[in-house]
Amino acid sequence: MASFDGVVDASFVDEGEYVTPGTRLLIYHRPDEVWVDANVKETDLRRIRIGAPVSITVDAYPGRTFHGVVERIGGAATSQFALLPSPNPSGNFTKVTQRVPIRVSIETEGEVLPPGLMVVLSIDVAD
Repeated sequence: MASFDGVVDASFVDEGEYVTPGTRLLIYHRPDEVWVDANVKETDLRRIRIGAPVSITVDAYPGRTFHGVVERIGGAATSQFALLPSPNPSGNFTKVTQRVPIRVSIETEGEVLPPGLMVVLSIDVAD
């Protein structure tokens, strides 16, 4: 039994297939809770605050603007979660601007926004 009513997006097993504890069975989501995960340059991060208003355009709805707020700011740069970290045994260093993940909630205004759509965010930042 699922913890909430939702929509199944993908199934990873077939009927009658033997599974063990911890086997990934499916992916599902709650259509009334929509958000965007974005990666922000570290140089822009100091201006972003939780609760900041966000304007969102979605490629599927040209000319339409959705609204949301910054819900969460990640605690580490995305490079910290890389499967293959970039070692630097030679002592050479190339400075690369890192990205930090943020989560933005979206007010869907009754529209169905399925996972995976392309969006552009404009965050009202503090100066």
